Amino acid sequence: MLSHPLKKTIAVLLLAAALGGAWLALKNSPPPAGESCDKKLAEVVLIQFPGIKHSVKREEVEQKFRDLDSYLRELSYGKVCLSAKVTEKWYTMPQPLSAYKVGPGTKASGRRPVARLLRDVLAAAAGEVAFDRTPHIFFYLGATRKQFGAAAMYAYSGAPGLDPGRALTTPDGKQVTGQISILNSHAFLGNLAHETLIHLGGSRDGKLVLPPLNDRTRKGKVAGNARDSFVASLVYMGFWDTMSCHCYKCVTEPAVGLSSWTRLRLGWLDPKKVRTVDPRKETEVLLAPLGDGAGKTLAVKIPLSPQTYYLLENRQPIGYDKNLPGKGVLLLYGDDGVRECGNGLAPVRLVDANPATPHLNGAAFSPEGQSEFIDADRGLRIELREFLNGSYRIKIGPYSWAR
Repeated sequence: MLSHPLKKTIAVLLLAAALGGAWLALKNSPPPAGESCDKKLAEVVLIQFPGIKHSVKREEVEQKFRDLDSYLRELSYGKVCLSAKVTEKWYTMPQPLSAYKVGPGTKASGRRPVARLLRDVLAAAAGEVAFDRTPHIFFYLGATRKQFGAAAMYAYSGAPGLDPGRALTTPDGKQVTGQISILNSHAFLGNLAHETLIHLGGSRDGKLVLPPLNDRTRKGKVAGNARDSFVASLVYMGFWDTMSCHCYKCVTEPAVGLSSWTRLRLGWLDPKKVRTVDPRKETEVLLAPLGDGAGKTLAVKIPLSPQTYYLLENRQPIGYDKNLPGKGVLLLYGDDGVRECGNGLAPVRLVDANPATPHLNGAAFSPEGQSEFIDADRGLRIELREFLNGSYRIKIGPYSWAR
């Protein structure tokens, strides 16, 4: 039989363990629904086509958008959340799916079918959906990617200058000022996140603030299936950012995290946690994991010119970064003079630590692997010195250091 003091000690320890477990659960969970966040409002329109059977349930679509809300909360460090309303009914289009189907090179060959779909959905659902007042609109199709011709598509923006000549109006003459994306029936979290992030980035001077980070000019030029063609376009950020890849292992791991570049574009990364380093001076930094917003320094910026710079970020298996192809320190080259990806140009791209590994899967630097980067043209050297409790001690400075 236990003595009274021992019983008391065990009870205290059990209580401490329970409280500690509860604290960890709270720390690692997304902010509760009532917590302050910038709530984005969206409408999801369920669309089906004559003669096309599907088994998609409204409740499944609602769950996908709840998952999207959790994703946005985590990746924005609790700054942004989503409230999506799914239509009560499925709206059947007046024409068969063949009238709306798009093909390779959607931007060109898909314009007319997409315009037809936009027009017909507005006519069918105007009684339930406030198209003129809703900032984020998603058409959720009762058709697969193969049937429709695309997995996900940014279809319309009411922003001035972004899509000239295509102003949409509702049947009663009101202008659609929000943004519209189209999702197929098998759309997974990565697809939803990719489209939503484009919406949230918005536009400036007629261009998207947050463009897709794959090279669409390369799609369709590689022999193989649609997946092979898509992977061939991931030449800038590989599988390290949802804006590039949507997902890594798409069946089992439906979404990946976001780079520091993308978070900065969205205004999610606190500038106080981005340390700017003069490349002409020797500097040592302790870089915390990007996926954990608690760290003091989550990114390092090294200016090279008024428009170009390097970014350093630490990617560890935390949250959605568990789904990345690896871990370590990523080095990104940013060029604000480039507005979108295409023909070998990109506003951001990875510096590949291990070019022999395909698809940038080995791009991360690490003390035990490729631990040094030298930019001889700019006289810059970056050295990973040590890995300390999830953070990296990194030395940055002129290439003229004595070894």
